Amino acid sequence: MIFSTLEDILATDFEAAIFDFDGTIAHTHHIWKLVDQEFFESRGIPYTPEIGKILSPLGFEKGAEWAIATYGLKEDPEEIVAEWKELSKSFFVNSVQLRPGVVDFIGKLQEKDIPTALATVNEPELLALLEPRLHLSTLFDTQVFAADVGSAKDEPHLYLEVLKRLNTPAEKTILFEDIPLALQTGNSVGLITCAVNCDDEHQDIEKLSELADFTIKHWY
Repeated sequence: MIFSTLEDILATDFEAAIFDFDGTIAHTHHIWKLVDQEFFESRGIPYTPEIGKILSPLGFEKGAEWAIATYGLKEDPEEIVAEWKELSKSFFVNSVQLRPGVVDFIGKLQEKDIPTALATVNEPELLALLEPRLHLSTLFDTQVFAADVGSAKDEPHLYLEVLKRLNTPAEKTILFEDIPLALQTGNSVGLITCAVNCDDEHQDIEKLSELADFTIKHWY
């Protein structure tokens, strides 16, 4: 497999760029793994990497529904979501960092007057807590959350809302993602897609690259 360079990406004809957060522009896999391990193992459920793969594109609400249906948990989705959010805050706020080079890359897009968007299943209040350190509002023209559209990345609504806000056609908009389901949904919308290698040791970058127009190893 041949990785594309950032120069290859910048030479591509696109008018806007959409970025995922977790894994794609920030190394957070280890944090979500800790959250999942603590949640499931406290209920006597052994954590496996497959659980993380399933939960990753779903967001909190759909993830809670999946956990209840799969393991027969006698809890309301709202209770599970609240627990996940509380666990996330303790692990997330002080330790998440943006990946090396991503700020410079987005800066190059801004120099070319290419609008940028963040599209994530993460929670708005979690990313708001990161704003004093990461300054995400200076990197993106708009931020769209799964909570804004009522669906996760297994459906196209998140990306369609981004396109609406950016006022750009799908075929002129590039999507940077690190999970298969999100790339598949991006392809279904007609976006240019770029697979991003991340810190998840279970990510299959070879298979991921088969779903994307480009594949990058890092942001520098």
